[in-house]
Amino acid sequence: LSMRSVAVNVASGAVELSLPTRGPYPVDVNMASGSIAIIVPAGVPVRVNASGLSGSIRGELVQRVSGNSMSGVYETPGFSRSGAYLELNVNMLSGSVEIR
Repeated sequence: LSMRSVAVNVASGAVELSLPTRGPYPVDVNMASGSIAIIVPAGVPVRVNASGLSGSIRGELVQRVSGNSMSGVYETPGFSRSGAYLELNVNMLSGSVEIR
């Protein structure tokens, strides 16, 4: 599967999104409330640009590198925009995002 971008809009509930390819491509997630688990391909560097009012970004793969808990940037160690990588743009009102 060859993708150029992914867009997910969630009103409420729980969603699991498994990304099948290595990128680079942007993933845009817009949530009103609920939770989303984003499963990334093994070994692919990830950057998460998060903005919203309340909620959390969590996962053993990423750590916050700037901003605060809801308007920040999270990356895997050694993230680079060269080669294969994923860039996740997450905008949520309330909820949680897990990167695994």
